Amino acid sequence: MANDIITHRDALRHTMGRSAVSVGLTVLLTLSLCFLQFGSDPDALVRVGFVTKSSILISMMISGLLTAALSYRSALTMRELALTRAELQRISGTDRKRLAATLLRLA
Repeated sequence: MANDIITHRDALRHTMGRSAVSVGLTVLLTLSLCFLQFGSDPDALVRVGFVTKSSILISMMISGLLTAALSYRSALTMRELALTRAELQRISGTDRKRLAATLLRLA
């Protein structure tokens, strides 16, 4: 069952979780690809250590910012949906009570 996003804090928690996963995977993939492309020796003539550090920092910033922005927006939409659903259930319960009362009066 998916977590309900009801409060603003829930939306922020949802956003932080998605951002953390995205940043972690980006670091892992960038590091792996740098090792494959440049080798694992950080003192190589190409200065692989500098290239690796730069790639990781840039990828973390990009993925963190993009994921946070997009995830936060979708989390707010899901929060709005959960609030709307709760309001509809409340209205539905009120209508059922009115219908039952009307039926009792007619009987």
